[in-house]
Amino acid sequence: MHQRRLLTGLLLIPFFLVCLFHERYGPELTLVVVAVFTTAAAWELWRILAGRTGTMVFSGSLLVTWSLLVSAYLGSVQTAVCVTVAGMWLVAILAMHEGWRGGRLRLSSAYFMVFYLAVPMSAILAMRCSPAGDQLVGFLLLVACFTDTGGLYVGSVMGRRPLASALSPRKTIEGAIGGLVGAYISVAVWGLLQAYWLVPGRLFWMQAGGAAWIQI
Repeated sequence: MHQRRLLTGLLLIPFFLVCLFHERYGPELTLVVVAVFTTAAAWELWRILAGRTGTMVFSGSLLVTWSLLVSAYLGSVQTAVCVTVAGMWLVAILAMHEGWRGGRLRLSSAYFMVFYLAVPMSAILAMRCSPAGDQLVGFLLLVACFTDTGGLYVGSVMGRRPLASALSPRKTIEGAIGGLVGAYISVAVWGLLQAYWLVPGRLFWMQAGGAAWIQI
């Protein structure tokens, strides 16, 4: 498992760096990567939530997801709001068309997919397309990687007490603490690279703690 994660990281890191820092095509590459990842994640999430039912509702939800990503790429908040409202209406109509037997499950799954997956990924894409997008998304990815890595390795070596066995049997309290420590380290590294903490009055531990708890 660790070797596979390491190989995956070595393969993906150069690609992510190109998406972040390529001056001409960085936002466009990020749009493609986010669209592919979001589509694959949406398919997997739908299978978990609703199984293989509700093809029309899933297709409508996917259309809303893609529209939100394009709106984020274009930087139009008004379009994103209109897409979300119209998309909820469209998904509800498709759910009624497929019948109310299991309709509530499909409808709630579609809404969950949009707000749990599409909206956050659209926010990341909007950040990348902003003037300081490479710095913002780079910081976010750094904190996420350190948090995940710290939680994985500390949980694998020291994990004894389950954290939430009903949701994820392999998650442990020790792993959560390791992820928290990893988030603190990532914020410290980023701040040192940017010479951020050298400016008087910057509250490192408060900001690091906020980022850490968001990631956990």
